[in-house]
Amino acid sequence: MNNKENEDKIVEIDFPWAETVFLEMIFKPGKETDETAMANLISQSVWGFFEDNRRRIAGNLGLEELDAVLADARIVAAESDGRKEYSLEKLASSAKPVKIAAYATVAARDKLPASSRAVIEPASVKARLLNLRQKMPVIYLESRASSTQAYFASPSAVRKLSSWPWGLDRLAEKMGERLMTSPEVNKEIYLRYINNEVSEGAAKAIGEQIGASLKDFDRGLAATLYNNKQLLPDKPRAKIFLKSYFPLPDTVYRRKVVADGKRLTINRLDEEITARNLFAEEEVIACEELNKISLQKTKWLMA
Repeated sequence: MNNKENEDKIVEIDFPWAETVFLEMIFKPGKETDETAMANLISQSVWGFFEDNRRRIAGNLGLEELDAVLADARIVAAESDGRKEYSLEKLASSAKPVKIAAYATVAARDKLPASSRAVIEPASVKARLLNLRQKMPVIYLESRASSTQAYFASPSAVRKLSSWPWGLDRLAEKMGERLMTSPEVNKEIYLRYINNEVSEGAAKAIGEQIGASLKDFDRGLAATLYNNKQLLPDKPRAKIFLKSYFPLPDTVYRRKVVADGKRLTINRLDEEITARNLFAEEEVIACEELNKISLQKTKWLMA
């Protein structure tokens, strides 16, 4: 692959090797604010966010602080007085506050690509896109083999809330307590159960173990919501969506999860959301020139 192809790549780095945070910055240009000053304000704010949050994010990633580096930063929306605006000159001369939405990706130093167009943690980006489509705050859950990640996305920010060790591996482990079989065999039996390919008696026994495992999922979600309740809106309550990378019984989406005294519904994420879709958004494309000028100094500081 040549250098140009490398530079055009959108590199996805999953948690726990990277974390993408969406943030909103508000500026109040003054009479002395010109284009250069406005660009400096934006660049300094993004870098300042990284400096202020580097230790926290490094802790989330299980890294030493110096091993967590700013891998990418990009403006994804800009407006003044409620109107979309992509001209640095007009933003600098605005008599009203200027609102800039951007993302910053912090990644493990040894996971950085040699070159790329963008570096993102895909789950956080999917949470952002889901929020835009729903037009309301959302909690996005993503379950894989060994863990479930939780993100909160609102119009002003996307933040990773937590993760807990629940996924297909835990389901297989719980089944093994009853079936006394290996994890790989348990996974095969589980998939046959999902496809209604087991006997009625076996289905009952497997269903009981799956139900017991789902209680671990519920406890993880309840703890996440409780520990982050200061970040979450009370009204309107954030809608919860689950994207599972392995099949789940329909009962997961028909039951209520009790958390902080509330009975919550888990919504199935039926639509396909790809992190790369972010770069096809009209607003992100329109911000490209603004992004290049305003974050040039920040890019120079990146590792």
